[in-house]
Amino acid sequence: MSEEQARQVVRCSYETILDDGSPRFEVAVSPPREDRRNPESVALSRTKLKAMRQLMRSGEAVTLRDFYGETALHKAAAAGDVPAMRELLEAGLDVNDRSSADGATPLHQACRLEQVEAVAVLLARGADPNVGDSAGETPLFDHYCTSREIMSMLLKAGANPNRPNKEGFYAVVLSDFPDLLVRHGANPNLLVASTNNTVFMQRMLNFGDDRDPGVQAMLQGGADVNLAADDGYTPLMMAAENRLSGLVRELIARGADVKARDRFGKSASDYTRRHSLHYRVLSDGGNPLAGTVQDDSEELREVRRVLREYGGR
Repeated sequence: MSEEQARQVVRCSYETILDDGSPRFEVAVSPPREDRRNPESVALSRTKLKAMRQLMRSGEAVTLRDFYGETALHKAAAAGDVPAMRELLEAGLDVNDRSSADGATPLHQACRLEQVEAVAVLLARGADPNVGDSAGETPLFDHYCTSREIMSMLLKAGANPNRPNKEGFYAVVLSDFPDLLVRHGANPNLLVASTNNTVFMQRMLNFGDDRDPGVQAMLQGGADVNLAADDGYTPLMMAAENRLSGLVRELIARGADVKARDRFGKSASDYTRRHSLHYRVLSDGGNPLAGTVQDDSEELREVRRVLREYGGR
């Protein structure tokens, strides 16, 4: 491939859309690791690098975008191509540029594809870990951050774990690494605007598991066991309704009020009976008057026993 042909490949990479609708980017200037001993691959990469540098000198590399509004820096970051990233940053591409399609930055893309070295380079060059995409989600959110190492890097760089997305959700609600977020200040007592649950309760609701590491991390990190949703529904009521006997016991041990009532006058014990009514409706073909079938599951019996033991009726 001649230098002029390579220049056209690089330039067209910004503008051409393949038949399947995906953007055709070929911005990598270093060959794949497995090809670095292949003279042809190395030569092609060097030729593309020269072509890209010509585009940079002309200013085209800074302004060109693909169909989704992404720059070459987005693509290089997603590919983990650090040499290309450095060239593009030197040429003046904005490290915090947001794509027009989903508002993602190069840092979002590098995090999503677990490109650790690319994340390090972007952060060192001023990438803001608190910039959100079009949904308001920063790279800390589970959609992007699936690497514990990368999450640690983001938090050390100043990522705010208490920045909600546009629906009012926080990264810790669904994260695979809730302990890291709590350790860096994620507040389990904030309110999730779209559900009116606390962050702690929303994590309980989403995972429904006595042993969920997020629930445990939040309890150890200061979750208020009596802080209710806006209708008075408490964490203990939620745990009781969902048959989480181990969590019911732990919440009570941490001071949860067994006799607390919500806005409708219901206690945690009442929510175990509500579960029985739902069971009867389903078991009797939708006829709640049949009343002959009870939900006598072992889990629910244990929840009731624990509540009675600590004064619930």
